[in-house]
Amino acid sequence: MGNGDGESSSTSEILEEYPHSEHGKNEEQTQSLGVEEAMRYARSLSRFMKDLSNWVEKHMALDLDHAKSLAKLAAASKPSFLQETHMPLQSVFSLAAEQDCDHAQQTAKFTNNLNTQVLQPLSLRRMEHDRRRKEIKETWQRAQRKLVDAVATRRKALLGYQTKGRDWEQARAGTARAQEEPGGGGANQGINRQLERKKKPRGRGRATGSRSKRNT
Repeated sequence: MGNGDGESSSTSEILEEYPHSEHGKNEEQTQSLGVEEAMRYARSLSRFMKDLSNWVEKHMALDLDHAKSLAKLAAASKPSFLQETHMPLQSVFSLAAEQDCDHAQQTAKFTNNLNTQVLQPLSLRRMEHDRRRKEIKETWQRAQRKLVDAVATRRKALLGYQTKGRDWEQARAGTARAQEEPGGGGANQGINRQLERKKKPRGRGRATGSRSKRNT
């Protein structure tokens, strides 16, 4: 009976622990939401870096095309500005054409530096970011699958333990009722009497057979 009381208390402890496990499940869900939010931010950051690179590349291409067009226009117009002398604002237009040519050269140099020092490192950083993000995502998905399997196994084991505990309680209650019944021996004595009744006819049959053999 002492062992039975121990198993009963263990069952109650498991049943009392189950709500706490549900609370732990809520905490795990909160942590899962945090990880999912971090993954969403990492995905948004990758998209932002990609959009930023595309914008800079397109803006740089437009600036370079515009500077080349101005330089081409200045190179074509400058000889006509210098063809005659003492023309109104001749020096102003000549200086503007030279500045357009210098601007085209500076723009080409700037776009080259921007491409090598900013765009290429940013592209490499985004590729590394995506690689790490996918690795972390796969690791997280594997961990989630393992967690789901572990929770299902635990729930199955808990249900089996509870079922065995209820069966044990029913068996103990049935034994207690059988012992409390009048008759002075309980269920065990009743079973012994039935076995004795079954043994007596067999003994009488054996005795009768031996007597018949002696008479013959």
